[in-house]
Amino acid sequence: MTRFSQFSTSHKVIKCTISKNSSDESDENVRFVELEQFKPWCYIMKTKHDFHVHDVTLCLWIDKNEYDMRREIYDRSGLVEPVNRISMMLFDKENDFVHTVHRYTHKEYTEQLEEILLSHISPDIIRADNYETCITEGYCVAKSTNVKEILTGLSRGNI
Repeated sequence: MTRFSQFSTSHKVIKCTISKNSSDESDENVRFVELEQFKPWCYIMKTKHDFHVHDVTLCLWIDKNEYDMRREIYDRSGLVEPVNRISMMLFDKENDFVHTVHRYTHKEYTEQLEEILLSHISPDIIRADNYETCITEGYCVAKSTNVKEILTGLSRGNI
């Protein structure tokens, strides 16, 4: 496991459910979105993809080592689910910098999401081996199902 810094052991994420038709539970999918990205992500899901976003829950994502060290505390804090973080670092040779993205998913969907992310990388970047992926095992602890509108920047009518 690659560790980017000592501060990468936890991160606030929003757990939500998306569906095309809010009344059909069979077409629902759970997503974990970084808190800072939730408002624009939600807007894109609604306007570009016509998804309904609901069941919004604030969670704390923690890596496996952090969870193992403080398991008794986290297990009392709320619902705990195994959720992995996929980090993808892409080197942009033209601009000489690295761009890093993080995506979170239930543990059992990690390989599937990694394949999807890799399918979006330019063939030139793959041929030049100018990318790296890192999977960090972790957990999400649901902290609140009553997410304050100010926290996400959305009003109830916009979710």
